[in-house]
Amino acid sequence: MSSIEQLEENVRVASMPEMKNGGFFSAADRHAVEKAREEFLKLIKVPCTNCGYCLPCKSGVDIPYNFQLYNSLYMYANLNSARLSYNVFTQPQKRASACTNCGECLPKCPQKIEIAARLKDANIALLNQPN
Repeated sequence: MSSIEQLEENVRVASMPEMKNGGFFSAADRHAVEKAREEFLKLIKVPCTNCGYCLPCKSGVDIPYNFQLYNSLYMYANLNSARLSYNVFTQPQKRASACTNCGECLPKCPQKIEIAARLKDANIALLNQPN
C-alpha cells in the first residue's frame, strides 16, 4: 500500500461479508493452504521479514541480506547461487562473518531473532563448512 486510497480499498474488501469465516476459500482450500504454509515454514532457517529495524549495523553487516541468502540455501536448494553471492559478490564487511556479537541489533528485532548466533550459522552454511 502506498496511498490512502489503497488502504481504504483494502479495508473495504476485508470488511465484506464474504471475507468472514475464511473468505472465498472452501474448507478444503483453507486446509491445502495451511499445509503448504506449514511445509514452507519448515524450510525457513531464520524468520527474518527483511524489515531492516536491525540496521544499521555498526560493523557494516547487512543482516537481512545474509539471512535472505541463508534461507535461500534451504528454501530453493539454491546452493551455488547463494554461496556465489555471499563469497564473491558480497563485500567482506557486509558478510555474516563480520558480526562482532555486539548485541546492538537484538532489542531492535521485532521477530526476536538471536541475530549474532544465526549470523554465525549463516556464515558456516554459506561457506559450506560443517557445523
